[in-house]
Amino acid sequence: MKIQVFKIISLSICLLMVIMFSACEQDKCKTRGIECQNEGVCFDAVCNCPEGFDGDSCQFKENEKFVAKYGGILLSSTGGSSLGTSDTITIAAIATNKSGITISGKKAPEKATFNALVKNNSITVAKILANNNYVYYGSGSLNGKLLSLTMTCDSLDINGGVVKTASYTFAGSKP
Repeated sequence: MKIQVFKIISLSICLLMVIMFSACEQDKCKTRGIECQNEGVCFDAVCNCPEGFDGDSCQFKENEKFVAKYGGILLSSTGGSSLGTSDTITIAAIATNKSGITISGKKAPEKATFNALVKNNSITVAKILANNNYVYYGSGSLNGKLLSLTMTCDSLDINGGVVKTASYTFAGSKP
């Protein structure tokens, strides 16, 4: 009888230990060998990247994925350029700002170069007053290799009032 009770207690303890150990969750980051770079934090086998970094291990500066020369067309324009005109936009990373890029186009708007900020796959060009009494601003996105960018240019009078607005929408891809 004592042996029977001992077997039941032993079996119960073993079963309880199996349940306890199987209920413990393993650290998926450690078991899968995931190491996040650039101060990223791994949680549930996914790196959560700090501002300005991207990639499975936070290994890329966010602005680097935008860097390329995009060939495409002006899809729409209210500034006098012909619809369907081919254009090239070049995007370069700003070395001192992991979220910063420069955008320059050959045709629109006004063959200018703009600084912009990127976050995830979005581009934001904040309003900037150029020395030619124009205010430029815009936004866009990158989807894989496809870039879409809409820029607006407001022509100002001497009092700062908007005289004329032109907008340009570019769609293109990187090689």
